Amino acid sequence: MLIATKWFGVFLIDGDKVVKTHLFPKDPSGIATRLHAIQKGHILDEERAAAQGRRVNVLESRLEPLGRMVVADASFVNAATYGFRETLLKEALLLLAEMKTEEETGADRHLMEAIASYDAAQEQINQLDLKLHSWYGLHYPELGDALKGIDYSKAVSSYGDRESVQEGMDLSGASIGVDFIEGEKEMLMSLASGIIYLTDLSEKTGEYIDRRSQEVLPNLSALLGPKLACRLVREAGGLERLSSFPAGTVQLIGAEKALFRHLRKGRRPPKHGLIFQHPLVHSMPRDRRGRMSRFIGGKAAIAARLDMYRGRDMGEELKREAEKRAGELRSAPAAKKRHQSTDTGASGGRGRGRE
Repeated sequence: MLIATKWFGVFLIDGDKVVKTHLFPKDPSGIATRLHAIQKGHILDEERAAAQGRRVNVLESRLEPLGRMVVADASFVNAATYGFRETLLKEALLLLAEMKTEEETGADRHLMEAIASYDAAQEQINQLDLKLHSWYGLHYPELGDALKGIDYSKAVSSYGDRESVQEGMDLSGASIGVDFIEGEKEMLMSLASGIIYLTDLSEKTGEYIDRRSQEVLPNLSALLGPKLACRLVREAGGLERLSSFPAGTVQLIGAEKALFRHLRKGRRPPKHGLIFQHPLVHSMPRDRRGRMSRFIGGKAAIAARLDMYRGRDMGEELKREAEKRAGELRSAPAAKKRHQSTDTGASGGRGRGRE
């Protein structure tokens, strides 16, 4: 007996005869739902019913749990024989495309775009802030010692020239700066206003990420922090893909270039990727960061699976375990440095494993 699945039903075949049929409902939604399940590798209820209590052969590796896979011809089973029109298939395929589009733009995808926007805004703010300090410093270099961060931009945006800034901010003292040239004051005030606007936008985006990640990535957010959790998901290509990675891969996400240098040129292997941004990793003594990042990577792999499949909330528990491990590593005696052999002529990184 052979099980053959068509877009319109499941058929139990003996030789060139159909022994039993399990037709799909004649509506596009029902067909699209089944095709979607097939594409994801699931076994349909109709297929299980056809195989029940029988020794069967199958045509797809997806159905190997039901029987042995063989090569056979089932092309004689056609839709028209069972009253299914080709237009019905077209309608079902349109619905299937909509399902896949919705699936690929889940809540994690929105967070991936949000963190990309947040990081881009932060990068622009840092670059423009440096330019503002450099440019405005020609006119009033001493202001950089008196004001820091966004306060510097606000002062320039609100008051403009040196005398107005000193009066408005209650600052005093002589300056070695030069006077503005024509039109320069207005340009610098506009630049400072742009930095203020980008900072406000970045803060609002950050607040959105913090809020939404608690709902979409509760376990990862508790363990890593909302923004690092979103960066890890984005770099992995989505929560579903991240949840399929082993702990060692999660540990090294973001360190692909260093890994390739290790594999191709024998450089020292990387110990961490994006996970280095975690406070428990980058604050760890250098000789113990590898062990801490490996531990965090393992817990992040667990958290990703819990978030993907809506498991129980273990975020705070995973965070406590990470903090406990960090305490153990900090209190452990420092490892003795290994002496590198120089008689082989190999590069320093070759042959060394991760901590």
